[in-house]
Amino acid sequence: METDDRIRQRAWLGLLDADRETLYLSSLANKMRRAHRITSTIVAVGSTAALASFVVGVSGVFGGSQTGTVGLQPPGVIGSAISLLVAVVAIWSMVSDYSRKAVIATSLSSECSELASRWRRLWIELGGLGDDEALKRVEDLERSDREITKSVPHDLGINRRLNERCAEQAYQLIKQEYPAAA
Repeated sequence: METDDRIRQRAWLGLLDADRETLYLSSLANKMRRAHRITSTIVAVGSTAALASFVVGVSGVFGGSQTGTVGLQPPGVIGSAISLLVAVVAIWSMVSDYSRKAVIATSLSSECSELASRWRRLWIELGGLGDDEALKRVEDLERSDREITKSVPHDLGINRRLNERCAEQAYQLIKQEYPAAA
């Protein structure tokens, strides 16, 4: 049987980890949404520029009317470069699937937030629970955390720097909220 202090420590660490996971997944979702917006904007602007280059080449406004020929002109280096950039970014965006990853990270962040709320409720109730009941609830919450962690798709990846920053932020928040436990 674990002592009351060890149960409290596990509960505090569980709360800390749930808050870290919530912050991390929320931040990751924001990064994915931002990346999706950036790639979509590049594709939209680049496609518009490539279309303009094509229209200019077809109309003969530059080159065709000056040489006396009307009709299709080569798009030129700039038009070709823009088209290549759009193609690369569009393929990158499709392969990276930022919007799907943002949706998944947001959903998982919500699950972690709910788990953190359950840890907070347990923390508040710990003093009134016996060791057996407290231990059972800690183990249930730890099991829930493992289930959420298992559901994270491999292709979501791990951003270690972001994770470390969120861990520090969660620690500072929990330390302020529950100073006696730190």
